[in-house]
Amino acid sequence: MKGRRQDLTGNGVDSRRVDIAERAAEGSLLVTTREAAQILQISRTKVYELIYANELISVKIGSCRRIRRQDLEDFVERLTGGS
Repeated sequence: MKGRRQDLTGNGVDSRRVDIAERAAEGSLLVTTREAAQILQISRTKVYELIYANELISVKIGSCRRIRRQDLEDFVERLTGGS
């Protein structure tokens, strides 16, 4: 079946989700809102809400919105109170 592959336990996994997580884990300087949502384990809609509430910093490149990895880390750091 296209778009699915086996994980280590033999269960089917959506390869598109795995590919995004793998690419994000490779250390790209900027991530998409979709990748940011997966990294933070929240919805993409929630990522946009955080951006528009000025809680998460993003940049626009043309019509594309991207988030720096450092800004994701800073956001999580603020949530945890710097601990």
